Amino acid sequence: MARILTEALISPAPRSGAAIAPAARAILICAAGLAAAGTFAAPLLLGSGTLPMAGETEFTTLLRFMALMKAAMALGAAVLICWRLKYPASRRLAVAYIIAAVLMAAAPGLIWHMTAIWKGAALFHAGLVLFLILAWADGTPAYRGLMDIAMKRSR
Repeated sequence: MARILTEALISPAPRSGAAIAPAARAILICAAGLAAAGTFAAPLLLGSGTLPMAGETEFTTLLRFMALMKAAMALGAAVLICWRLKYPASRRLAVAYIIAAVLMAAAPGLIWHMTAIWKGAALFHAGLVLFLILAWADGTPAYRGLMDIAMKRSR
C-alpha cells in the first residue's frame, strides 16, 4: 500500500486515459474507514475522553449532533469521490481526493468524544475545502455538469 501511495504521488497522469479507479477506491474506503474508526475508538481505548460536567449536557448534545452531521457530510463526500474515481483520473488527483476524504472522516470522532473539538473542526473544514477546490477544478465533464446544475439552482 505504501508503494501504491508513493507511486501515486510521484508518477505523472496516465497517458492512455486508463482509470486507476479500483485501487484508488479501495484505498479511499480503507483509509476513510480506518480514520473514522480510529478517532472513535482511540479515546475509548486510551481513556482520554472527557465526560460532560454538570449543566453541560445541552452543549454535549449539540456537539454530538454536529459530529453526526459532519459524519453524514463526510459520507456524502466519500460517495461522490468514489463515483468520481470510476472515471479516469490522474494519480495526484486521486490521492488528493483520498486525503480530503480521510480528513473529513477523522473529524467527527474527535468532536464526539470531546477530546479535541477545535482539531476535529479544523480537520473537517480543511478536508471540505480541499474537496470543494478539487471538485471545482476537476475537468471531468460529468463533474462539470453536476457543478453547473448546482450553480443554476442557487440562482
